[in-house]
Amino acid sequence: MECRDWLIYVVTPFAATFTGVFLAFVLATKRERRKRKEEQSETKKKTKEILINELSNMKANLDGATSLRSQYGNDYIPNIDFLTDAKQSIVNSAAFSLLEMELQADVSHIYAVIERAQAFLSQMREFDMSVAISMTTRNKIWDNKVINFWGQVNHLQNNIPSLLEKLRKQN
Repeated sequence: MECRDWLIYVVTPFAATFTGVFLAFVLATKRERRKRKEEQSETKKKTKEILINELSNMKANLDGATSLRSQYGNDYIPNIDFLTDAKQSIVNSAAFSLLEMELQADVSHIYAVIERAQAFLSQMREFDMSVAISMTTRNKIWDNKVINFWGQVNHLQNNIPSLLEKLRKQN
């Protein structure tokens, strides 16, 4: 077999096959990256929609409680359930990490305030009026619980709208 025959029968088919396989690999890799990026983009969009929905409902509940407080006075204990299931689900699924760092920080801050408000509300509900302490001390403790709770609610009412705007803007 001459050198030229060897080149035609062995090297050329090998080079063509190698080129074809390499090209297919490169195209498949690009397609897979594009598909993964689209999936992440869709997951990010759904994540923001879920947060918007949960925070909008939270804001409406807080507004309702504030309205009832103005009607019934400072001692009113609202019947609010601070549901954070959607946010917890997002964190558990790792979709939260797809959000921008600043947005993650803002969302985390709001949910930390929600947890504090929930803790203060639980303390208000569990406050034992039968404890043998003076009425003055009891009133101070109660007032402190009320001030702390409504302070958290006020903070949420003031800050949830701007977070909702950020979530909608970046959607």
